Amino acid sequence: MKIRVFATPLSLGALAVLVACGVAHAQWSPCGVATCTNPANQYLPVAATDNAGGTIVAWADQRTKTATGTPRWMIYAQRLDNAGIPLWTGDGVQVAPDSALADSTFDQESPAILADGSGGAYIAWADKHDSPFTDIFMQHIDSNGTPGWAVLDGGRGVSRAPYSQLNPVLVPDGAGGVIVVWQHSTGSDFDIYAQRVNPAGVPQWAANGLPVCTAANSQTRPRAVPDGSNGAFVVWQDERYILAGSGFTDVIAQRIDGAGVRQWKIVPSPGQILPDSLNGFPVFGVAGFEFTREQRVPELALDGTGGVVVTCEDARANLSYDITAQRLNGAGAMQWGSSGVVVSNATNDQRYPVLCSDGGGGAIITWHDYRRGPNFDVDVFAQRLNSLGAPQWTANGVLLSNQTIPPIPSGNQLYPGIVSDGAGGADIIWYDERGATPNLYAQRVNSAGAAQFAANGVQICGTPYGPYAHSMIPDGAGGAIVAWQDGRTTNTDVYAAHVSGSGGLSIVLAVENSAPNGLRLGAPSPNPTRRVMSVSFVLPSSGPAALELLDVAGRLIEHHEVGGLGAGSHVLALGRAAALHAGLYFVRLRQDGRNLIAKATVIP
Repeated sequence: MKIRVFATPLSLGALAVLVACGVAHAQWSPCGVATCTNPANQYLPVAATDNAGGTIVAWADQRTKTATGTPRWMIYAQRLDNAGIPLWTGDGVQVAPDSALADSTFDQESPAILADGSGGAYIAWADKHDSPFTDIFMQHIDSNGTPGWAVLDGGRGVSRAPYSQLNPVLVPDGAGGVIVVWQHSTGSDFDIYAQRVNPAGVPQWAANGLPVCTAANSQTRPRAVPDGSNGAFVVWQDERYILAGSGFTDVIAQRIDGAGVRQWKIVPSPGQILPDSLNGFPVFGVAGFEFTREQRVPELALDGTGGVVVTCEDARANLSYDITAQRLNGAGAMQWGSSGVVVSNATNDQRYPVLCSDGGGGAIITWHDYRRGPNFDVDVFAQRLNSLGAPQWTANGVLLSNQTIPPIPSGNQLYPGIVSDGAGGADIIWYDERGATPNLYAQRVNSAGAAQFAANGVQICGTPYGPYAHSMIPDGAGGAIVAWQDGRTTNTDVYAAHVSGSGGLSIVLAVENSAPNGLRLGAPSPNPTRRVMSVSFVLPSSGPAALELLDVAGRLIEHHEVGGLGAGSHVLALGRAAALHAGLYFVRLRQDGRNLIAKATVIP
């Protein structure tokens, strides 16, 4: 049996604690709600709002088998309400059932998700019906988790063109449908294509989509946001200026309208030849001009005034990567000069920027940063740009986390995600290696760049699997809901947690003392107690189990791993390893996705 004692809280601020009679087996908890713990692997979850304070999460899942028993990746989804309670079938619903194709071996991978505004979602994925090539398929599921479109060949084909289609991105079309943007293979390189699908699942443009960019060489990694007029702004990483192996990638953008027509056309000056006049505007520089080093991995966000802010890695100034940004108006005109603005050019690399609107025509950008040198840990920084592109916070960004915990030598903070807090600031999460076990951490910064949570962030969970397998949405109240790929067991699962705007991890506790499978939790004794209490419990199996003590704010005070005690009745003393103050506490017994709760009172 192991014990962990938490002398300091897992988070600052008040945690939302609801104590009620009734039964609920999965709710917001300090280490996340088990969204899917099927014994197979779950991979790369993506989240969208359910427009009711909860979330819909989709992921690739290996529980489905071929007729010969070979695992297949298929897309599943689950909806959690605003208390973290799953609303659909346990471990999620299959998004595109394929019973007619049960003997086939194709996989569904890399889901993308978009809320439908009515409690359901559009979900797209890369589909290997035509293996080894991939196509783009999608489905609509309603608020009850029911597929809304007749299943045709395991989903609706958005593009089944020759060769591979990859990396779908979804944006609302403003009319209840969706615009899908993806990376389309020509057999020798990649172009960017798009398709509009109406609420009934019927493609509105040409079969297999319309071109967004078909310039020379490859265009990859598309990102898109709605333009507010039934179309979309699209940005991508572009290799058109690489000739005979010489040159660098650039960042190019385009706007398409509701009919799929490309809106930004380069008008040549006298004597200028521009064969790529329909293939997008450069975000930095001028048409036909390529900086001496590359720009790559672009991201974009709406600026709130009809245009977009684009950020990317930029190596034009030196041999390392900096972070730069540009604002484009609705006509594609550069608002921050042809070179854009520098977000951070600190020493060494700054990598993988992401951004959100600041609500005032500018943006908040975050990234992971190597400025302490190649032999030091990676940190997370952020910067706000106003509508004129002027940095508003400390030069080269404010530090969000550079935490290490001796004697563990590792302390990398990597791959941040960001959402607006609705008040001029942002909620930011990242993958964190500050201790022996990786964690997800979060921080909120206000419009002045001041941290609103604990220094170096608050811990979300102790067992994320992979540095970038997390997805976050705003909760509409200054906080966020986070879903991630979790490695706390031998296979990977999907978990989710709610981080309140005050930095608390929401936890909903239902007082429940027994479960149908034989799990039992007795009342603490004595109760009230001055400190130590005895707790009796029954485990139906020897599987992993935990007995925990939490305070009234939901903070984990004491943790015992008790599965090793085996099936049967047991008694354990709580309260010996921590100084308990007078007040209300909760005892929690966890096993096989069940959470039993009992109340205890400590008196002076």
